[in-house]
Amino acid sequence: MNRHPFGYLDVLSFLFFISLGFWIGKSMAAHPPVPIERESIVPTPSPLPSLPDGERILLLVGVDQINSQQPKLVSVWLLTYYLDNQPIQLLPIYPGESDPTSQMESELVDTFSIQYKKGSAQLDPAFLTTLFANNYWISGYLVLDNIATGQIIDLIGGLPNGQNQLDGAGIIQDLPDSGEQPLNALHQQTYLFGQACQTLAQLTQQPDLSQIVTLIPDHIFTDPQPHRLLSEINLLFSTPSLVRCEFPVHPSAP
Repeated sequence: MNRHPFGYLDVLSFLFFISLGFWIGKSMAAHPPVPIERESIVPTPSPLPSLPDGERILLLVGVDQINSQQPKLVSVWLLTYYLDNQPIQLLPIYPGESDPTSQMESELVDTFSIQYKKGSAQLDPAFLTTLFANNYWISGYLVLDNIATGQIIDLIGGLPNGQNQLDGAGIIQDLPDSGEQPLNALHQQTYLFGQACQTLAQLTQQPDLSQIVTLIPDHIFTDPQPHRLLSEINLLFSTPSLVRCEFPVHPSAP
């Protein structure tokens, strides 16, 4: 996995609320992955496992529609954070900066699917294996579709656009297609994540996260269990003004 000091307890919340898109790989040659010894990963008293230094790494996966027969992959991001005031870091994996698309990005698209085991949704093991094969380790993953993303944006009051506030449905509708316009999609996703972070930091009180539960499982599913993830998010967003996001990769407009 890529060891960028990437901080989303702050990130988790930001990511959960803006999950637009939510991978860094071969497309980011300037930031090569650093292997992590799996035996060094330790369980923690908090809801999610972490690295020895306390870093959590959440995989954010965006799709068009979870409950369709063949959901389309929209985005893959890494959200990294600590349970303190260090900044949240967001790193894109798909779409990435490479042109043409890197081999890992192509493999992620080819292996992506949602499977159901005992009635519960989960990511295809082949998709996760592609990440592990490229030295990524994650604490867990969050998958949400466009409907969930739009409603989460509305939950924080929309996002600013000049003198106006855009609602979630309008924002999602205008996003470029990640397969057809990967560089433009990456730029727009990065911009919207940044806007979401700023919006969250300006809230005077913690958002009502309970509404997110209504989106599970039709538009959101997670590993670990949702209440474990929500518990971590509550810790992260206990003081919205402390939310700070960093983007180690700054894609330029195509």
